[in-house]
Amino acid sequence: MKLFCVTALLPIALLFLACSQGFAGGIDDLSVLTENFPPFNFENDGKLQGFSTDILERMFQTVGSRLTRKDFTVLPWSRAYQDVLEMKNTLLYSVSRTAQREHLFKWVGPIAANRNVLMARKDRNITIRSIEDIAKYTVGVIQDDAGEQLLVAAGVEKSKLDISSDAKSNILKLSSGRIDLFAYPETVTLWVIKSLGLNPDDYTGVYVLGEGEVYYALNHDSPDSVVKTLQDALDEMKRTGQVDEIIKRYK
Repeated sequence: MKLFCVTALLPIALLFLACSQGFAGGIDDLSVLTENFPPFNFENDGKLQGFSTDILERMFQTVGSRLTRKDFTVLPWSRAYQDVLEMKNTLLYSVSRTAQREHLFKWVGPIAANRNVLMARKDRNITIRSIEDIAKYTVGVIQDDAGEQLLVAAGVEKSKLDISSDAKSNILKLSSGRIDLFAYPETVTLWVIKSLGLNPDDYTGVYVLGEGEVYYALNHDSPDSVVKTLQDALDEMKRTGQVDEIIKRYK
């Protein structure tokens, strides 16, 4: 009787194993793209770090995927953003989930809170009370970044924005007075300011463009099974406290 039970259960176990391998196989086909966006994701001494990186790698381990951070590709933001829009089997992180982007991707998250602001030098004494006030100033943005998209959606003409490819160039412009404001997540801006040897206390957010959360964004044609598998893995990591534990390492 015991032998019969084991034999009867064997096909079920094999089916479960096959399904798990199938999910991992679909995830293994992903091309993972990211950028320098500390403390979420960034390169340091040639190694990709950041809590979004650590969490994603742990998620892949959980579902039995062979992918590790060594398989992730760091690109300039605009190129990575366009790639995930256009190429199947791509995942990009960390991505602010905004109304402008909602229907462009399939989402796994949230990872953590994120606040996009207009950052200024304190000694400029700039006050912004409304979107209309922004017209008085030169605003630096990153191409295809949420800051640029939020400003344009609010009615700021794109032609009046100073567009660069990364945060460092914008912060150096802000420091030297070549731009008056920089539209970017507050936490990331202060982190990069410090990494450049500047004093974060000399800068402040003068206007909040949007508050939300960052996610892992997958190409819109990604299989729902892959999205669900990753979301389930992330949810389980949150339930067991692993996500909070990883984020605390970067505070």
